[in-house]
Amino acid sequence: MHPAGMHRLEHPKHARLLTQIRERCRKLCVWSESSFPGSQPVSLSKSNLSEILRNLYVACEKTDGVRYMLYAATGSDGRGHVYLLDRSEEVMQCSVTLPTRDRSTGGQLPTADDGRPLKTHHDTLLDGELVEDVAKPSNGGGSADRRLRFLIYDAIAINGVSVVKENLLERLKKALVEVVEPRRQWMVQNEAPNEPFEIFLKDFFEIWHIPTIMGFSSKLPHESDGIIFTPVKVPYIPGTCRQLLKWKPPHLNTVDFRIEVIYNGKEPAYVKLYVAKHGVNVPYGWLAPVGDMYHELMAKARKADELNPSGQIWECFRREDVKTFLPIDLDKYTAQGEWVEGGWIVQRLRDDKLTANDVKTVNKVEQSITDCITYEELCRVFQDYRDQGKKQVAELTHTWSPH
Repeated sequence: MHPAGMHRLEHPKHARLLTQIRERCRKLCVWSESSFPGSQPVSLSKSNLSEILRNLYVACEKTDGVRYMLYAATGSDGRGHVYLLDRSEEVMQCSVTLPTRDRSTGGQLPTADDGRPLKTHHDTLLDGELVEDVAKPSNGGGSADRRLRFLIYDAIAINGVSVVKENLLERLKKALVEVVEPRRQWMVQNEAPNEPFEIFLKDFFEIWHIPTIMGFSSKLPHESDGIIFTPVKVPYIPGTCRQLLKWKPPHLNTVDFRIEVIYNGKEPAYVKLYVAKHGVNVPYGWLAPVGDMYHELMAKARKADELNPSGQIWECFRREDVKTFLPIDLDKYTAQGEWVEGGWIVQRLRDDKLTANDVKTVNKVEQSITDCITYEELCRVFQDYRDQGKKQVAELTHTWSPH
């Protein structure tokens, strides 16, 4: 599940370089595991909704893009290099320019005769997502304008200086002042050279402005499927961050399962679902045999020239108006079993992920589905919060403010 246009990015060929990038990103995030170090949200439920009311939070739209960390470094050749690190720690090199200001010249952007900046970012790590913005022609004719954009929603280090312990607004401010604005200035000076993607800072709002967020989300040139609530005074936390909360409309709550296809001879019969527990895949349940995506994926599983899909990660959503078959034998095909109400339906293949959701994450999603916090309920709770005289985040942090 990668945006179109990714073909313009390259995979570094040197194994040592790949290892160095992965290890450096983990170290900057203060992450000791051998896995993707990015901060991961948990689902909003009635049990953690009070977190948002007790502490300072800002909100932003949840973009249905692809998660990446962006790492910039200056090589021994003096040139800047930019890399993207995805959830599976696959690394891609990008021909993207990240100039940095020269403090000794009053913040100017010194450039070579060919327009290349003489100073570029070194040891800068940003968190964000890559989206494909599609702008349809206003007259209804012609082809749509498609552009890749990297949306920054957090910063870990700027030019070798860690910012993980600073509050969110300070981290965002540094990303804006040190990354976005110098790049914008350089793009203007060089008449917007053609690069694989553009870079923007994501828009953040006060929590009671969620009607504004939902309003403009429907007009954005990319898909949006909910709201992220980010704590302001919490440092950047790698891995699962229980204070970082995501809300989706109840019908859009999903889980990423590792799947195993159980065959009846050469015919795919059932799909077994697995979640992660202490780094090990453990059985969780069975997939409901319904939906266009289910039939499409099972049709591929029937073809002799197609790889067995077992081991893939499938994103699934829960519905109660379907039935799921529970075979009595968990390891091999049997026609014996029972049909039960409700089930998980596959929504899409997650080829950008190698691991299933942890069982704790799945339990939180299940709780979120059970709680069924609606958009209307969120609006009411946050408006009541504001009516009680709660001050804006900007008034309490005395720093750069969200919208």
